[in-house]
Amino acid sequence: FFKCLLNHLLSIYLSIFVWSVSTMEDGRWSIPRESYAAGCLISLAGISLTLMLHHRSNCALRVGTSFSAKRFLYQLITGLAPAIALVNFLAATSPPLHRAALLSQHIAVACVMGCFMELLLLLLFRTALAEEVGTENEATLPAISNIMEHLDQSFSTWSISGFEPHIEPSRYIKAAVGILRQQQPIAFWASPPIGCCFALCPSWSCGQPRLPSARLIALLRRAVLVYVAGAVIAPLLELWLAGLPGMSAHMTTAARATHVLEGAVTLAALYALFITYRLSHKPLHEYRTTLKFAAVKVLVFAAPLQRGLLVGWLGQVGLWWQHVLTVAESPLLSLLLCQAFPPSELPRSTSALASTLAEDETARLVPNDDP
Repeated sequence: FFKCLLNHLLSIYLSIFVWSVSTMEDGRWSIPRESYAAGCLISLAGISLTLMLHHRSNCALRVGTSFSAKRFLYQLITGLAPAIALVNFLAATSPPLHRAALLSQHIAVACVMGCFMELLLLLLFRTALAEEVGTENEATLPAISNIMEHLDQSFSTWSISGFEPHIEPSRYIKAAVGILRQQQPIAFWASPPIGCCFALCPSWSCGQPRLPSARLIALLRRAVLVYVAGAVIAPLLELWLAGLPGMSAHMTTAARATHVLEGAVTLAALYALFITYRLSHKPLHEYRTTLKFAAVKVLVFAAPLQRGLLVGWLGQVGLWWQHVLTVAESPLLSLLLCQAFPPSELPRSTSALASTLAEDETARLVPNDDP
């Protein structure tokens, strides 16, 4: 598998290199040929190592575990590293794909943020079920295999009566809120990035500790899902506006309005994710939610800083070097995601449990000959 994969990557790299090495000094991408060749080799090594690490971690997630919604979310989240490596590898070997690579990376990060939000709610729900049946570890509960049915039943019912929205929480949301309300009140509105002002003014109502409600959790979930949908719809909307007759004179205004709207939705989604993380940190402490949150968010905070430093140092070529460095850093991201989302937290398959029980029974029956 790896030999075939490396052969395909090498052939892609050679074909792109021969095609574009003669054009690297034209237009905005005035990249020296030596730098371009070195960047392509670094990118090839980075994506190869990332794919091998992801293949190993994906196999570890599948061995001894049954298919479930939890495992599916783990696989989607850990797939961020190869996705980021692939889109940046394409941009590193073909610099004109810079904008498409940034867009694809933004969509991948948005989808993983949505998956992480769903994972936190799923862990809270399964923790509540574990308390109902009297067990301490939710991983021993039966796996949720019908993902679509579970997702459909997990959403709350919304209605509008007299211009006032009304929410009927689902059993899924009620269970999650029941776990969250067992802890001490938290000043969750004072969470970054929006709520920092509330932390500076604790006398305000939003700066006071309180317990979450079902309506709040439903709103936080919808905010993140709107962000995920907006990450895909906003670029399509911009392209649609560009193709409308008579809109060419207003494209700058339309693009600016689209970016402002997308930025506002992104800020709201980050705020919602921070609030959910703070609320679920204590009830889910055994799942190392801080490490999970850091692994998911490291790219969001590191990419703009790295881009600013490279552009300030190298100018326009710094955008190309950012793609190269992102591919080179992808193996580290893959290792971090593997540590944050280990297979030991997943429900074990029936065959694996039967094998473990058989080994325990054998060890109990076989006498110990040691003195």
